[in-house]
Amino acid sequence: MKKIGYFGLLWLFLFGSVLGFVIEGLWSWYRFGAWMNHSATVWGPLCIIYGLGLVVLFLLSRCFGRLNFVLRFVLFALSGAVLELVSGLAQNLVFGSRSWDYGGAFWGFINLEMTMFWGILGMLFYYLLYPLLARVLGRLEGRLWRVLGIIATVWLVMNFTMTSLAVWRWGARLAEQPARNGVDSYLDTHYGDDRMRSIFPNMEFRKFGD
Repeated sequence: MKKIGYFGLLWLFLFGSVLGFVIEGLWSWYRFGAWMNHSATVWGPLCIIYGLGLVVLFLLSRCFGRLNFVLRFVLFALSGAVLELVSGLAQNLVFGSRSWDYGGAFWGFINLEMTMFWGILGMLFYYLLYPLLARVLGRLEGRLWRVLGIIATVWLVMNFTMTSLAVWRWGARLAEQPARNGVDSYLDTHYGDDRMRSIFPNMEFRKFGD
């Protein structure tokens, strides 16, 4: 197979993030009868953990494709659980917030059901999508794709930066901290509590054990 570089993984991340947004929205509609926004950024329908998960599944499929069926399932399941745990811990440590809580051990960031889900998702990816994506990503080469990749990278950096600032300021407002500068005032005006709740309906500001 052809080597997949940064830009190929970038398109894979974006594809997985949008796909995850759709999957989570459809699951909410099926379970609760209403669509729920599961974007992890203030701009665009990006469910980041699915994008990261797809990149991880792709790399694992590429590196450990010769494993037998059982070991492959276990590898996918554990990798998904670790990804959720690390992502949940990072969000809680940086912003003092969390977007999911399964209850139980590991601060509620992982559970057996979701671990099995990651295993099943990984197996479906490996047998249904991996061969196709490996071929498609190998063809996304040339100057045009590099330029588009640079544009997408700049947009993602800006998106992640704005998202981080908006979430941080949201938590500060809930802690009754007044605006201290022009950036805080801008965030209060354009990313107030109502808008942030509509973007992140599942986010709560609480530390471990709260």
